[in-house]
Parts: sequence; structure tokens; C-alpha cells
Amino acid sequence: MRNPGRLVAVAALAWVACAHQAPPPPAKAEATPPPAERAERPDDMAIEGTLGTLSEDEIAGPFQRRWDEITRCYEDATAHLAYLGGRIELKLRVAQTGEPKSAYVVGSTFGNWDAERCVLSIARGLRFSRPRGGPEAEFTYPIEFRGKHAVTTWEGGRVEPSLVRHKRDLDLCKAKLVTGLPPSLTLTLYVAPGGKVTSTGLAADAPLEDAFGACLVQKTRLWRLEDPLGKIAKATVGVAE
Repeated sequence: MRNPGRLVAVAALAWVACAHQAPPPPAKAEATPPPAERAERPDDMAIEGTLGTLSEDEIAGPFQRRWDEITRCYEDATAHLAYLGGRIELKLRVAQTGEPKSAYVVGSTFGNWDAERCVLSIARGLRFSRPRGGPEAEFTYPIEFRGKHAVTTWEGGRVEPSLVRHKRDLDLCKAKLVTGLPPSLTLTLYVAPGGKVTSTGLAADAPLEDAFGACLVQKTRLWRLEDPLGKIAKATVGVAE
């Protein structure tokens, strides 16, 4: 396993990308693996910002210390929907105190709002080292969860007509927004036999208001999409204004 201990600088108007494997779990976790063995630590990380610096160890460490709780989010979600799986990518801006100034789900193919919010809640409570060389640092942190059962993957275009048909639902939920809809919003949907949507997840390029997200997820559960004919299908699609 590579040593992820190198320092990643975050300079003004600079962008740095690196690949690593998170450090191994502590001895206790090795002796008694967490129940969500299908949950994998990230294999890549992108760091960007304007002033501060954090090493990869300083980023991965706080997540590793809360890993049992993160995998519990996965186990709770898959207790009833065993086929859930995919990547949840978090974006955090860390303040001078080491506390997250902002955190949100910037990308997700996991497709379950409750699990995404669960992981995000943990991330918002993490404490990092103080950024060096400036007051703040910003990075993305992906977490991959392997599904317990295979699903059929659909291209986003296959469900876009359904979004058009249900645009009224989107408009009704947008009425709950205070700050407006982020420029980029994606939905990941699981479709069961008969075309019933069984789970929905959301990601955006800015913090997403809970009232809007909960509303849209609830609306999608009433949708009927194309019948996957005895299989579970999954699609990730962008949502336009």
C-alpha cells in the first residue's frame, strides 16, 4: 500500500489532484472488521482551495476515526434495500479552527437520500487540523460502497422523459427553496419491476436545502418509470431548470 503521507499544497488559484489509498484501519478494526465490509475507503482525492494546506493523512484521519459510523449509514440503508451501492462524494471547506465551514454531497451514485444525509451529518461533525499557510482549505472526499446485489444500469437519457412528465413535482419542491436551486443537480434512481421508484439520492454543486431534497425524494417515490422486467435498474440523470 502506498504511503499517503505527502503534503498537498493548496495555493491561490491553484488546483491539485492526487490519488491514494487511505491508511489501514486501526488494529481493533482489523481484528473485528466492521459489518459493512463492502464499504471501501476512497482510492482518490481531489484537493483545491485558495490559501491553506492539509496533508492527505490530515484529511483521511478524521474520516477513519468515524468509519464505523459511516459504514452504519450503509448498513441501515441496505437493511431493506440490499442492492444499494455506489459512490458518495463529499466536498468540504475547512475553516482556520479545523471545523468544516461547509460540507455537502457534490456527487453521488449511491441513490439513497437517507444514507447520503447520514454520511454528510458525520462529515459536518469532523474536526481537522488547522490549515497551514492560510485560513481555509477545500477538498473533495469520495467514499465507495459496493452493493450486495447486482443491478442493471440505465443511461440517464432513459429516464429523462419521466423528469419532463413530472416537472410539476420539481416546481412544487422548488417553491420550498430559500436560496434557489444549485446550477447542477443530479438524481440517482432505483427502479423496481413495474417501474416503481424504490430509492432516490441527490447531489449538487452547492449545499442543497433539506426541505427541497426531502420533498423531491418523496415525490419520486410516486413516479412510475419504464418497467425493468423483473430486474432492479439504476440511473443517474441531471435535472435542468
